[in-house]
Amino acid sequence: MSQEARKETARDLAALVPEADLLGRIPIGYARKNLLLPCRDADGTLVILSGRSDSPYALDEIRFLCGPARILSAPEEVILGKIDSAYERRHAPEREIVEGLSGEWDLDVEAAIEETRDLLESPDEGPVIKFVHSLIFRAIRERSSDIHVEPFEKELVVRNRIDGILYPMVTAPRKWHAPVVSRIKVMANLDIGERRLPQDGRIRIRLGGKEIDIRVSVVPTAFGERAVLRILDRSNLLLGLEDIGLPPQDLTSVQRLLGRSNGILLVTGPTGSGKTTTLYGALRRLDSGTKNIITIEDPVEYQIQGIGQIQVNPKIHLTFAGGLRSILRQDPDIIMVG
Repeated sequence: MSQEARKETARDLAALVPEADLLGRIPIGYARKNLLLPCRDADGTLVILSGRSDSPYALDEIRFLCGPARILSAPEEVILGKIDSAYERRHAPEREIVEGLSGEWDLDVEAAIEETRDLLESPDEGPVIKFVHSLIFRAIRERSSDIHVEPFEKELVVRNRIDGILYPMVTAPRKWHAPVVSRIKVMANLDIGERRLPQDGRIRIRLGGKEIDIRVSVVPTAFGERAVLRILDRSNLLLGLEDIGLPPQDLTSVQRLLGRSNGILLVTGPTGSGKTTTLYGALRRLDSGTKNIITIEDPVEYQIQGIGQIQVNPKIHLTFAGGLRSILRQDPDIIMVG
């Protein structure tokens, strides 16, 4: 393709707007699998973005659903990005779910997420499931580090921590509390019948193909169980030290410290400030293949090739203290505790 043709294709792609009326009839899984997205151009003409020439049957199905349309080829990564963006915008905000609900309802405990799945592929499910999914979706979209689900005497308040500050997101009736917390506990494989003791768990989801880990902590309070969900975007842990936004002078200082043959380096900061991302970036820089690097973590958030990583497990008495004693017998060059 000539440079002029590429520029014309780029202009065509930029002018396309996803056809919202058709998105509700095409599951995101189908769109991503077949790399197809119905759009409108500036003149209102229906255009189907296609990234696979070997899917004539899928094109025929889309034409049957949409009617006559122009086919425009585009690179796979461009179409996937447009698909995820289109379905994200279409997702209903949790405030609309709260305001649009009336009457009495119960939580269907059997409607649990059995395995890692894409939140954008969730069909129209019950109100509690939609509400919790929407809370998670909005928090990820707004780059929140934590979701706080807090019960009070007459209401349920949800707050998100963004850049270290808690912002109120939505207030729901008090009767929503038990079903919402139970849904979170089901997703995290916690005991929904235990309401007297703190519980910790983990949820693993995908959002538009992006892997997201969520740490869940549930503790009993005077007005019922309080849940905090820590959101961990695993793709952020792949960043190098050069990519995390350190000023040049600070980056030079960190690299100089990592180059020393001995010493201790403390990484501290508030919630969501990037401590784990910085530590993983430092480990990848130090992993030259000539050093024995061992970590003890709670939890192990990302597996790094060539590094020994130990997961803390208090249930079997594998604590930080006990693990460190054992690590010292493993002839380590570098130890990371986190």
